[in-house]
Amino acid sequence: MDELRRDLVHAARSWRHRPAFALAAVLTLALGIGANASVFGLVRAVLLRPLPFTEPERLVTLSSSGPGRVRQPFSAPDFLDLQRQNRTLLGMAGYGAWGANLTGRGDAERLQGMWGTAGFLRLLGVPPALGRGPLPEEERAGGEKVVVLTHGLWQRRFGADPAVLGTPVHLSGEAYTVIGVLPPAFALPGREAELVVPLALEGDPRREVRRSGFLRAVARLGPGVTPGQAQAELTAIAARLAAEHPETNAARTGVGVTSLHEDVVGNVRPMLLVAQGAVALVLLVACANLASLLLARAAARRREMAVRAALGAGRGRLVRQLLTESLLLSVAGGALGLVVALAAIQAFLAFGPVELPRARTVRLDAGALVFTAGLSVLAGLVFGLAPALQGSRGDPQRGLAGGGRGEAGGPARARLRRALVLGQVAVSLVLLAGAGLLLKSLKRLQAVDPGYRTEGLLTLRVSLPRARYGTREALAAYHDRLAPRLRAIPGVAAAAAASVAPLTPWRATINLTVEGR
Repeated sequence: MDELRRDLVHAARSWRHRPAFALAAVLTLALGIGANASVFGLVRAVLLRPLPFTEPERLVTLSSSGPGRVRQPFSAPDFLDLQRQNRTLLGMAGYGAWGANLTGRGDAERLQGMWGTAGFLRLLGVPPALGRGPLPEEERAGGEKVVVLTHGLWQRRFGADPAVLGTPVHLSGEAYTVIGVLPPAFALPGREAELVVPLALEGDPRREVRRSGFLRAVARLGPGVTPGQAQAELTAIAARLAAEHPETNAARTGVGVTSLHEDVVGNVRPMLLVAQGAVALVLLVACANLASLLLARAAARRREMAVRAALGAGRGRLVRQLLTESLLLSVAGGALGLVVALAAIQAFLAFGPVELPRARTVRLDAGALVFTAGLSVLAGLVFGLAPALQGSRGDPQRGLAGGGRGEAGGPARARLRRALVLGQVAVSLVLLAGAGLLLKSLKRLQAVDPGYRTEGLLTLRVSLPRARYGTREALAAYHDRLAPRLRAIPGVAAAAAASVAPLTPWRATINLTVEGR
């Protein structure tokens, strides 16, 4: 320990005498390590951390499939038939997107919600962070209207006030009682919801309509049941339903079974892994650059190394001292990198895409701290080992006699410098080529002609409560009143309404029936 303390003191004194070099090295490492730590925090939160449910490895999502149909939602009758007839699942629940207008608490706001059939939250095994989930009597038709808030909405709109439990909120003109708050990491496939309400299929008008596919399904596998076994049984049931109802189920002959974790994060995994690989290459370039600088500095220190060797220091002792100096730099860079990572994560939470699942749970936890510490030590070894081995070589007598001037550019050291430079150039070219392709793709996307004039065009979504505007006549009357008021606004040349705006990622279908056929 005394020798280690002396090495650290000597290393600190060495870098204190060269503040410019030490500052440049620490800042370079801080940017590289900070970028890696922040992206790793994102990868850990989204890809590596288990879903916050009971035994999440046994949770799967189900989808209807068949010729020409891939991962389609279920109709209510098909969902209930699969729920009753299967023997491989411990439970099965349906869910779907549900939009609601929050009013009565400050400014009105459109919220993205989710409804779930009976036992939805109990099937997932998600204990609310505050309050409780829906009771069975609240999940039946005619039961009290209740809502469970997500943690983000509770903090953002209700100030994280525990007193919100038991109070009413108005959603799309109807009063709902707040009964619970979900944990921060709650996530399901699709767009993240801000609230969850029960759906009673018994009172839903789509209960007997097999043509209407609107239910996504999640299920829990029975003990010892594999996804393949569950898929085989559910596909057999779907085939029987297709034979019994050929007019509606002819194309619904199969059921897809996918791990819930894969369904939640599968689409974003390649993007996040590419980002992690890119920042790892950036850190590798930084390490190679610092190794080159340390090699040049080692050449200038050959007389110092020769003196220490002449006084009895062995090569191992010299290597340890030089590695201590590089590790001290890397630890300082890692500490500053944590600050960079924290700032990057805060910026991501403020401006990052909300569509990224579980992104709001990103934080520098113990795992991220261990990763950063390990990365700092590894970086110190990567950029410090080669210069330490080269700096400790050579004949002390020649170093003392000539000051190392003639040996500064020895063949071995020259080859190492060339290899480091070539490595930096090669990795930098890969990164630049990737960045260039991304920028070129972005430029081409921005230049795509959408097929209509976008200059001066403004779009907005109007979401009307079904309780008041549940008929076509009421909707038409509302738009007839709205359009003249919009046209009367100074600067507005024309105004019109449509069910779906152009290029909107929204699937709209209309069923037509030919009379007599």
